[in-house]
Amino acid sequence: GGRTVRVRALPIGVPYDRFVQLAEAAPKVMFTNQKIVLGVDRLDYTKGLVHRLKAFQRLLVKYPEHKEAVTMLQISVPSRTDVKEYQDLKEEMDQLVGRINGEFTTYNWSPIRYIYGCVSQDELAGFYRDSAVALVTPLRDGMNLVAKEFVACQINKPPGVLVVSPFAGAAETMHEALICNPYEIDEAAEVLHRALTMPEDERTLRMNYLRRREKTNDVNHWMRSFMQAMGSQFEKEEDRKSTLIL
Repeated sequence: GGRTVRVRALPIGVPYDRFVQLAEAAPKVMFTNQKIVLGVDRLDYTKGLVHRLKAFQRLLVKYPEHKEAVTMLQISVPSRTDVKEYQDLKEEMDQLVGRINGEFTTYNWSPIRYIYGCVSQDELAGFYRDSAVALVTPLRDGMNLVAKEFVACQINKPPGVLVVSPFAGAAETMHEALICNPYEIDEAAEVLHRALTMPEDERTLRMNYLRRREKTNDVNHWMRSFMQAMGSQFEKEEDRKSTLIL
């Protein structure tokens, strides 16, 4: 119909300063000397939760030195609970958590802490801040803002390590994160081991770059970029109409 349609990639950011404030104000939520590996996701089959648990299980088998030193905290927010596929996924997750804990639990340690429910933003900021590793390993995801929220909350020194799936949109720009293919369980276990044993200076260097980029490219930057792209499109359309009239 004579229209011109343009598609632009405008990656969204998070309210960076808001998450920094939340992290600074959040009370301590984890009272343990163990390193925490954090996962925060909707309970959705695209998020790779089963693969993630199996990778953590493989880590404990291949690197037993992490037993009683590392705990995985997986927060799964209920989603589409009336759909059978999601009900099946919940059952599979419950059974897998039970099997892994049954295999490795000692009298003073359980490898997985599993929360099925919602967590307040204040508590979540505390989890982000105090975790040693964040696993953002979906099988397919448009962006995944958990990765960006984790980075914004990393105010501790030394900071934690971000692990991202190449199938998350966030991986396109978060170059200093460790890349982890969730389909490759052995490889994922190796990446997790590397994250847990990464030297402090490397952790700090990687996180500093990530934080600087996310602070610059926050949600306000995205809004300005979006409006600028829209404005330039309108200007081009007006110029085209004026040319046609002339």
